[in-house]
Amino acid sequence: HGQRCRHELRRRQLAGLVVQRRWRNFLHRREVRRREAAALTLQVAWRKVFYRRRHRVQRRGLAVKVQALWRRKVLQRRHLQKRKLVLSLQALWRGFRERQELAEREDAAKSIQ
Repeated sequence: HGQRCRHELRRRQLAGLVVQRRWRNFLHRREVRRREAAALTLQVAWRKVFYRRRHRVQRRGLAVKVQALWRRKVLQRRHLQKRKLVLSLQALWRGFRERQELAEREDAAKSIQ
């Protein structure tokens, strides 16, 4: 009878150990799933921040390019206006000088006659 009781006690102890082991495994798996979910949440949040920053930088870069192109166009227009003005002034001056020289030649020709 005593050996039977010891055997039954041992069997129950082993059964208790199995239950404890399975319970600990269940708790461990639950904790792993919780941590994985938390890591995934952090990854999603970080990606969102990263892509927003990248998009903002790209937009800023695009704005800088547009501004540079606009400034270039404005400066080019100003340059062409100045060039046109300078060419007009040069033509006026050459015409004035030519008329002056022609008048001088005509005066010289008249004085020779």
